[in-house]
Amino acid sequence: MQKVNCTCKREIRKVCIISPVFRPMVGGVEDYSYFYTKTLSKYFDTYIITSKCISRGKNIYPLFDKFTVTEYVKLIRLIQNIAPDIVHIQYTAYMYKWWRFNFLLFLLGCKFLTTAQIVITLHELYDPLFFSSTNFFISIIQRLKMPFIIAIADKVIVTANSRYRAISKLFSYKRRRIFQVFIGSNIPLAKSTLPISVKDTIRSKYGISQNEAILSIFGTVNWDKDYETLFKAIKNVNYPLKLLIIGKISNDSRYYNLKLLAKKLDIEKNIVWTNFVNCNEVSLLLNLSTIYVIPLKTGLSGRHTTFPVALEHSLPVITTKGKDTPPFLIDHKNVLFTNIGDSDALRDTIEELIKDENIRNEIGMAGRNLFEKYYSWDRIVEEMVKVYTAN
Repeated sequence: MQKVNCTCKREIRKVCIISPVFRPMVGGVEDYSYFYTKTLSKYFDTYIITSKCISRGKNIYPLFDKFTVTEYVKLIRLIQNIAPDIVHIQYTAYMYKWWRFNFLLFLLGCKFLTTAQIVITLHELYDPLFFSSTNFFISIIQRLKMPFIIAIADKVIVTANSRYRAISKLFSYKRRRIFQVFIGSNIPLAKSTLPISVKDTIRSKYGISQNEAILSIFGTVNWDKDYETLFKAIKNVNYPLKLLIIGKISNDSRYYNLKLLAKKLDIEKNIVWTNFVNCNEVSLLLNLSTIYVIPLKTGLSGRHTTFPVALEHSLPVITTKGKDTPPFLIDHKNVLFTNIGDSDALRDTIEELIKDENIRNEIGMAGRNLFEKYYSWDRIVEEMVKVYTAN
C-alpha cells in the first residue's frame, strides 16, 4: 500500500464505503463512489457495500435490496466482520427510502455495536429539489431526520459552501467535525491530443463541419442547467458553431420543451443531442471541443461534477457565479463568468473565446492547474484522509 501524507497520529488501515449505488450504474453518487473508492484503495484496504445485482469484484459486497431492518442488521454484522477503522456513508436521502427511519436505527447500531468512526457525505441535504405537495411532504420528513443523522455521525462532509455554513450554524457544537470537500471528475481523460483522422471521424459522425466552433455541455439534462439562456445566446452568436449536449436525456416534459425552444429559435441545426455515450466517447468529444459552457441557474458550486470534467480536459469554461462558487475561481484568469440569465453577456463571452485562441489556451491551462490542485481524485483522497484523522 502507498502512504498518504498526513501529520495526524491516528492510523487508518481499513475503510468501508457504504453506497446504495455503484458502477456499472452511471450517475452522480454512483460515479463518485466508484472513483473515490478506486483511488482510496491505492492507500488503504477499502471495502464497498452496495446494492444487489449491480457490482461484482474484490471487496465489493452487494447487500441492499429494499433497505429493510433485516438488511441493516446484516450490514452491521458485516461491518463487525470487516472491522474497519472508518465507515464512510454516501448519503442521498431518496436512495435510502426517504419515508423510512431504518437508516437512523442503523446509524445508532453502527455507533454502539462497532468500533468504527462514522463519516457521512451529504450529497444533498433535502431531496427532492422540485416543489410539489408530495415533494413538500417528503422534504418535511427528511428535515426531521437530518438533525439526528448529523448528531449521530462522528463527522459530516458537504460539497457546497452554503451547506457547510448552514450546518455549522445549526450544529455549532459540532463545527469542528463538519467539513467541505469538493467532488472530482467522473470522466477519465482518454487522450490529451487527437489525431486528425480521429477528429474528422467524430466530426463526420455528428455532422460538424470543419469551420464550426464546437461548444459542449456535459451531464444529464436537469433543472439547474440554464439551457434557455444558452439557446438564446447561441441564436445571436456571429460565428458558425455546434453545441454538443452530451449526456442522458430524460423523457420528461422539460426535454421536449427544450426541443421546442430550439425549433422556435431556429437553432436546431446548431445543436447535437448525443444522449448517453460511454466515458471514452465523452472524453473524445470534449477533446474535440473549443469551449465548455455550463450556465447554472444558481451558480457554480463544489457539488457540480460536470465542472472538473472540463478542467481535466483543459477546456476554457464559461459558467455563472453564485453564493457557493469557490473563491479561487477568478473571471478571465481561470474561468469566465457571466451573470445568471444574461444571454447577451453569454453570447459576447462565447464570441470572445471563439475569436481569440490565446485566451482559450490561457484559460484552459489555468483550469487544468486548478484541476490538479483541487479536483483530482488523489487530491480529494488526501483531503478526505485529513477528515478521517482529524481529532
